[in-house]
Amino acid sequence: EEEFLKEAPSVIGTISSDAHELMIQRLSFELHERKRLYDSNQKLRERKKICCGSLPNAYSDLESLANDVSSILQYGQKQTTSKKSTTSKTIPSTSSSSSSSSSSSSSSSSSSSSS
Repeated sequence: EEEFLKEAPSVIGTISSDAHELMIQRLSFELHERKRLYDSNQKLRERKKICCGSLPNAYSDLESLANDVSSILQYGQKQTTSKKSTTSKTIPSTSSSSSSSSSSSSSSSSSSSSS
């Protein structure tokens, strides 16, 4: 009844004080609400149909994207592996010279600290 009193005047105009007229107005308001809800339901069903129709395409797009990403990752791993093998050849010579220089500096610092 509260909903009727709030929303009915915008739909049916002024509310009658006669009990019979009030019942007719309530029925008219209910019919109006049912039509409005039916239209809303139809629009939502159409949107659902459109969305559900596009889902299979979206799934196939995602599957192909997953395959593409997998291919890219495999290619990247191959590139990284080949770079590691070329850089690993140069790293030992660089690290051995830096370790010998650090050990010589540490030995000179220890000799100066003992004096």
